[in-house]
Order: sequence, then C-alpha cells, then structure tokens
Amino acid sequence: MNSRNMLTVLRVSTYVLAAAVFIAAGFVVNTMLSPQATDTPRTEGERAVMSAERAVQADPDDPEGRSTLAAAYLSVGRFSDALREAEFAQRLDPEDGSGFLVAGMAQRQLGRHDNAIASLNEALERSSDKTADWFYLLYVEFARAYEANEDYENAIGALSGALTYFPEAADLYYDRAVILEKMGDVENALLDYEAVLTFLPDDLRAIEAIARLQGDAGGSDEATGSTDGAQE
Repeated sequence: MNSRNMLTVLRVSTYVLAAAVFIAAGFVVNTMLSPQATDTPRTEGERAVMSAERAVQADPDDPEGRSTLAAAYLSVGRFSDALREAEFAQRLDPEDGSGFLVAGMAQRQLGRHDNAIASLNEALERSSDKTADWFYLLYVEFARAYEANEDYENAIGALSGALTYFPEAADLYYDRAVILEKMGDVENALLDYEAVLTFLPDDLRAIEAIARLQGDAGGSDEATGSTDGAQE
C-alpha cells in the first residue's frame, strides 16, 4: 500500500473504528452529526442507529445488541445515550468487555476522564476473546483519557500499546511525539516525528516539528497542545 492510500486508513477517526468493531451488518459510520428526529435516515450513522434500535426492540436482553446500539449512538455524538446503553450491556453480560469499552469512550467525551479510565480497565480485564482492532481502539482511548488527566507516562504507554496492534498508524507516532515533547524527551520525540515521515513523507506537521526541534531557536518551544484531534 503506498503512502497516499495508507493515509485514508491511518487517519480513520475513533468513531469510524468503533463502528467497525461494534456495529453489525456492514455499517460504516463516517459522520459526527448531531442527532435529529427524522423518519428517513440521511447518513450511514443514522441508518446504523435505526437498525440497532430495531434490533434492541426485537431483543431487549441481548447484550451485544445493546453494545451495538451504544456504539451507534457514540458515532453520531449522542454520548449520554451511548453511556446509558453501554451500562445496560454491562448489566446484561458483566463478563463481556465491549459494554465497558463503549462506556469508557462515552465517559471521555463527556469529560469524565477518571470514570473513563476505570471503565477501560474493566474492559481490559474482560478482553480474552477480542480482536486486534478492539485492542487498538481500547489503547487509543486509554491514551486520550490519560492525556486529558495530564498523566503523560501512562498516555505514552497506551499509545505504545496501540502501536503494537497497528504499527503503521502514523498519527499515533505523531501523538506520542507531542507528549514526549511535553515531557522534555526531545530525542525520542524526534524519532517519532521521523517515524511519521516513514509512512507519510509529506506530513507537514512532522516536517515542521523536526525542523523546530533541530533548530536552536525552536528547540525549547512548547509542543502542540492536545493530541486528541489527530484521531478524531
């Protein structure tokens, strides 16, 4: 896969990946629109929500259906609804990690970062049957929550964990480099910025960061703010 084609894969949003992991029947959610009351869905996200709602109506006690509906709500920005359904899935099947993962994602979006980390840890404890994509998403969510709490050591560890499942994820190298700069580790930050260029040779963010860090005047500049926008 060449770097230009890879770009589409590497910059997929967290919510698209969540849909790929959780939403059945081949729905691919690629929007972050606010929900609107309508009988005719206008986007893939709205169609996923309607399909998941019908599945839950048909079988209210199916934990997988509840997790699917939670992920569908999450994908269209209905974070409180997503959390409600994820917690319902947890009650129906406390041993499955999917409800905890979606709950953690929703809690992070609601600004409840400590709760998100607790939910993600619960998900990790219930992850024996999960896929590589699921673990990638879990560790990315850990990283975002830890960074929001300014727990940079754990954020670095989580990004490194995500990269073990998706080593071509150029944005995660960039995110890790930004945090390493915040921690004052310029040498390893440079290595990660250079890793970005391995996959995306024209990435201006990485090119400018390398030039800045290698320049006498720019080496002490504060790193870019939150890395959250690189994935979402």
